[in-house]
Amino acid sequence: DGTTIRRGRLGFKGNMYGDWQYKAEADFADNATKITDMFLGYDGFEDTSIKIGQFKESFGMDALTSSAD
Repeated sequence: DGTTIRRGRLGFKGNMYGDWQYKAEADFADNATKITDMFLGYDGFEDTSIKIGQFKESFGMDALTSSAD
């Protein structure tokens, strides 16, 4: 009575088998579910990293900065 949760996020990330990485994150807001990040990556090549899935591109601060800032 009197408490409202506007937004919730649930996610996990980690590394496996040395060179593999993964991340999954879902956003729960406004009675809807949205996948914000979900990818599988491989770092086993010299000077090269591969990511497959949906993730934020790190080309500028606009995409990586929260809307609260």
